Amino acid sequence: MKVFLLRYILEDSVASFKNQKYLNILSLVTIIFTFFIINIFFFLNYNISDFIKKFASNYKAEVYLFDRKDSNFDFEKLIDRNLIKEYTYISSQKAMEIFLKNFPSLKSTIKEIGENPFPPSIRIEFKSKNKKKITEFLNKIRNHREVKEIKTNFELLDKISGVKKIVFLLGVFFGSILLFTSFFTIVNIIKIVAYSRKEDVLILRMIGASNFYIEAPLILNGIFLGILGAIVSILLFEISVKILPIYLKSFYQYLKPVLATSSLSLKYYSYLILSAILIGGLSAYTSVYKFIHLEEE
Repeated sequence: MKVFLLRYILEDSVASFKNQKYLNILSLVTIIFTFFIINIFFFLNYNISDFIKKFASNYKAEVYLFDRKDSNFDFEKLIDRNLIKEYTYISSQKAMEIFLKNFPSLKSTIKEIGENPFPPSIRIEFKSKNKKKITEFLNKIRNHREVKEIKTNFELLDKISGVKKIVFLLGVFFGSILLFTSFFTIVNIIKIVAYSRKEDVLILRMIGASNFYIEAPLILNGIFLGILGAIVSILLFEISVKILPIYLKSFYQYLKPVLATSSLSLKYYSYLILSAILIGGLSAYTSVYKFIHLEEE
């Protein structure tokens, strides 16, 4: 009996999909588009987060010093071990060597200047995330007579973090709108399918069929739409990511160091498919439940 019931539900679900194939295709396209856009936002959010973690996770500062032979600046005495992870002293000569290594074409320009234009400096990496305390420490050493200028990556960090928040909020905002759109699209399509089978429902009621027997094929139809839409959106996203380097050509070389991954994890895709099952099943159940109770009245 159970095998027969399962077979009936599956066959009836497939029949419902075929009978209203154009409406179901419309619903499917909406779901695919929804999850494809969500995939893009999660992809951007993941890569931006990883970039921040790798390249801009810690506060950094560069303390430029006056190039004096009689300098008595003892930075060691000023160190706060609770704030500073490590620091490196860079002499004027070392600074110039680093510059010429990175920009060899400007070697002749440096020679024309006639003297070393690079001041000695101390590069500091902070382990503390307390921006207020770090700023107080930097303000304290800023007043030292040997200190010429202090530059930090605070502004860059704030901007990158701001971009991350914007991408995340945009993803939540547009994702929510698209998910609601998919939800109500499936609700309306299942409702149309249910009304088109109104006579079948009445016959089933006359022979004593339970609500589950009537509802199950339509709910399965909604779940099927959700799963299929999620899988197709994943395939489209993976194909898009793979052809992106070919489409962008040489410009992709500039993006490659920033991208932590060119795909999304299987764990993420598993959650995506589960969400699709939930959305498809819940929206179908909402529609069928209203229809069945309306018929009962």
